[in-house]
Amino acid sequence: MKKYLFKNVYGIEVVAATDKEIEKIRKAIGFIKTRDLKSFNLFRRLKAILVLPEKDYDNQLFLEEKVYVCQTGAILESSISYLASLFIHETRHLWQYNKGKHYYGNEAEKDAYSVQRKFLLKFRKKEEVEWLDKLFKEKWWVYKDKKGKKTLISPKTSLFVKFVSQYLSGKIVKN
Repeated sequence: MKKYLFKNVYGIEVVAATDKEIEKIRKAIGFIKTRDLKSFNLFRRLKAILVLPEKDYDNQLFLEEKVYVCQTGAILESSISYLASLFIHETRHLWQYNKGKHYYGNEAEKDAYSVQRKFLLKFRKKEEVEWLDKLFKEKWWVYKDKKGKKTLISPKTSLFVKFVSQYLSGKIVKN
């Protein structure tokens, strides 16, 4: 059975397979703390950030559980500023949810993308803004099911749900 490291980072429990992932998350959250205190305080409402050890880039925010799940590639292959902007994006979804607004779908993603983009522009991250714009145009939040029909359900959702369930029930083994 896979063992995980657990670390409290600014009041959020970070669960990952390696110290490198935890340190990158710590730096990204610290980046937000020193540059956008309002977003930092909202982001800190998360209970946990879980890193699923798969070298891929999908992620999902479980709003009711206050748990964010992502895959290793999203952490290790992002710069600190881009990872921080991804957290800003998820913070916007937290804000939408708390305000009773739509927190998924085209409008919600456009709103969260806009906030993420402004954050990156503030720090003159032109290449990262271009990358974000490219992903937005491709509608990263729209998937295709096995029959080729468009859906908002990620093919990784069941994997993420299982991982969150294991975490919440205390079944993830600590290293």
